[in-house]
Amino acid sequence: IWTNAQWRPCETVSRETPSDTKSDTIRAHLAKMEMSMALLGLLEACADIQRAAPPEWEPGQEGRTLRRLDITIRKMKPLHG
Repeated sequence: IWTNAQWRPCETVSRETPSDTKSDTIRAHLAKMEMSMALLGLLEACADIQRAAPPEWEPGQEGRTLRRLDITIRKMKPLHG
């Protein structure tokens, strides 16, 4: 279960040199894995979670990318028990 202390804001990275394609690919895959783990943790912690609005998509390098997904959490499962 994620707590507020575990959530950290994203850091902005600026580059003055051309990007390293291999490093960018690795970072993208790691970001996808982290997001999947975070979403699975959220789904496991929620007793009642629903989509609040249709998802917003944008074109990505490997198909499309989820831009926004609004959800409503009506009830959380107990932390212990």
